[in-house]
Amino acid sequence: MINTAQGKSKKANIRERLKTAAIVFLTISGIALAAMTGVFDQVVESLPVYSGLDGTTVNGGMAQTSVQPAAWPLAIAVTSEQGGRHYGVKYDKDGILELYGELALSRFMGEAIGSSSEAEVITAAEWEAALAAPGFFWQYDMDIPLSVLAAWLGTEVTSQNTPSVDMLCLALSDSGNMALYYRSRSVFYRGETAVSYSYISSTLDKFLPTEDNSVSFAFELESYNGTDRYALFPDSYSAFMGISGKNPFDEDGNSIDDILSSFEVSQSISDSYTEVNGTVVVVAGNASTLRLTTSGTLTYKVMEEPDTGIAIQTSLSGDMAGLAEAIEGARALLEKAVLPLSGEAELWITGFEEDGSKYTVYFDYYVNGVPVYISGSDWAARVVINDGFIFDATINFVKFADKGSDELIPPELQAAVAQAASGHTGGISLKYIEVKNGVFDLGWISDLKSAI
Repeated sequence: MINTAQGKSKKANIRERLKTAAIVFLTISGIALAAMTGVFDQVVESLPVYSGLDGTTVNGGMAQTSVQPAAWPLAIAVTSEQGGRHYGVKYDKDGILELYGELALSRFMGEAIGSSSEAEVITAAEWEAALAAPGFFWQYDMDIPLSVLAAWLGTEVTSQNTPSVDMLCLALSDSGNMALYYRSRSVFYRGETAVSYSYISSTLDKFLPTEDNSVSFAFELESYNGTDRYALFPDSYSAFMGISGKNPFDEDGNSIDDILSSFEVSQSISDSYTEVNGTVVVVAGNASTLRLTTSGTLTYKVMEEPDTGIAIQTSLSGDMAGLAEAIEGARALLEKAVLPLSGEAELWITGFEEDGSKYTVYFDYYVNGVPVYISGSDWAARVVINDGFIFDATINFVKFADKGSDELIPPELQAAVAQAASGHTGGISLKYIEVKNGVFDLGWISDLKSAI
């Protein structure tokens, strides 16, 4: 999904690659031998491009801010001593939140971003050295503008360089303070911060890797010869939930009336009717229209522009305030409208497009930190904001339930080695894939994102 002002051309490029590239989908059944030999029985020839939530303060660790995170890190690794092993969590939102909030890593990262000097370009070797130094590492599922991430953390970017980043690292530097490192479109940067090592060291010392929570970077492993050198491989995973999905409006008691208030539509001043195909239409005077199909897809459109629709808050400052506020407005709408009906899943931002004061923000479902692909859709939700008002939205409503049985998958490192042996470049990602209506399998697919 697109996440920069240059996204439109990038979107076309990625889609063309998706049309021609095989995406390897690995499931446990029939894969054990294939994963060891690099031969896969199932190749998904094409998938659409696709790649939140509560900001509750946990024990005072998470910064209070006017905007809340619209996505969480997919992975966090902590290194307590130079060259030592790493403590880490990946594809586990509960574990991520413990590190992010309760143990104050979000506060440290916010203070580092807010106090960072002008970033300078560094080499890959310097980046790898930072990953091995005392500190911690975050990885997101998309490139997030540093200024937006700063807003989520309750701070502002002070430097002139505000790129979009997918990986960040706060690591001990030669100055004795913690330096901020990040990756932006295959280029690495470093800025000095006011965060002292003595301030953070006692927290880092709490994370001593064990058999259950040890992780390694790809470049540290002799067994990995793929191109994604900064993939983070856990030594083990806890079991993953098996999920099913259905249209929540098929259940007794759920109707379009339940979500009208989220779109600032009053039942008392709106008219509704049902079309021949079963689509329910609600018209709120001359202001807006909502349409809910029998498959659970809702569309919201404002009839007149501009300065009509759902107003979003405008409390931030800085060059990227409009984008951060647009993302927050979209997130807040979806939290109200979707979260009560989505069961085990929640929506995270996975992309955006900018056109002046107009922003289009995309979201996908995640189940405890694992992304979900819905068959036939590039995204789970799309929200369009113009001049501070939401005037267009489309949401694919799905209620996800725990099937009561765990999903079994091959270890990530084994799958990555197998993929590299089969000739596919780049990394791999864990995803729930809808293989038929309401039926989801969990597996590894190849990542077409450019690797270093």
